[in-house]
Amino acid sequence: MEEAFLRLLRKGTITNRVQTYVFYTLVILVIGGNLVLINKDNYEQNLSFILVIAIVFGLYYWFNRYRFKPLSFWIELFEHHPEDLIWVKPITTNHNALLVITYSKSYQFQLYLKDGTNIKIDCPESSKKTFYRLLREHAPHAHVGYSRAIQKVYRKHRERFLQRLNEKGLLRTVKDYGSL
Repeated sequence: MEEAFLRLLRKGTITNRVQTYVFYTLVILVIGGNLVLINKDNYEQNLSFILVIAIVFGLYYWFNRYRFKPLSFWIELFEHHPEDLIWVKPITTNHNALLVITYSKSYQFQLYLKDGTNIKIDCPESSKKTFYRLLREHAPHAHVGYSRAIQKVYRKHRERFLQRLNEKGLLRTVKDYGSL
């Protein structure tokens, strides 16, 4: 895989890796801290608190498990299983001052897989063309773009997403956009 794409994946997924480390650190601090505080007087109270905390962290992890995929998972995906990537949603965020004046823009790409896993990759404007070029090389079949209709198809027909989009005439691959 090209070094520019690896660098983009590495740099773009940093927020997901930081969230993972923060999550694990919190789990260790909260549960470890409570285990230190357990003594004979309030043994039962601390155990119930640890159980509640474990349930809360477990539910948080379960509903956000797609964020906790390691970088190696995404590299492996592009190298060996690019057919699992079915949708790339470009996201542009305008940063405004006084609700009117746009002083900067930030760009992200949200990648969706067949199994529901997704990730947002931060991408500087200077790397957008590199991302599209490498997407053209590794996953030319993936749908690029967003609309509510596409979101609805993804929710209902994730396994047959590309086929359903093609049937409805909504499928747009990176090839359809010319020289992105």
